[in-house]
Amino acid sequence: YNYEGQLNSLALKAKEIIDKRTFSAIIALLDDPIDHYFDIGCGTGRYLCFINNMGVPKNHIYGIELNDSVTQRLRQDGFQAFSSPLEELDDLPKNTFQLITLFSVLEHVASPRDLMIKAYEILAPGGLLVFEVPNAKSTNAKLFKDRYWGGYHTPRHWNLFSAETIESVAL
Repeated sequence: YNYEGQLNSLALKAKEIIDKRTFSAIIALLDDPIDHYFDIGCGTGRYLCFINNMGVPKNHIYGIELNDSVTQRLRQDGFQAFSSPLEELDDLPKNTFQLITLFSVLEHVASPRDLMIKAYEILAPGGLLVFEVPNAKSTNAKLFKDRYWGGYHTPRHWNLFSAETIESVAL
């Protein structure tokens, strides 16, 4: 939770440029402008701030991070932040969020399928649910599987995915 303090300023600037390009490409796929955004696994709120800087009001920007001190700070900043798993939040508005992101989340949960089902319930018609997971069949995994592949964050990663297995979770 000290992302900004752990990287030097040049790396932070590079990450900011990459984030801007990534989100620009994602947003270009939407038919309507973003009015509500939800970042599941929001960390310190970097993407929440990014979307807010695009003009989306903080009261329409939601995040989940399991660290309560982080979510308290995000709530103090005006964001809608929760420290409970999405599957346990029953009073979220259905069919509301034009964009939901789950970057490096699905490998950490007991039931990725249940999480995706809940996320689809709150996704607005025509909205996008965008996720990223380590690919157990990637070149990176094949090259570094015996020792250094980042997908093996045992015991933090409960699930490993390939293109085939993630398809069964995402549908």
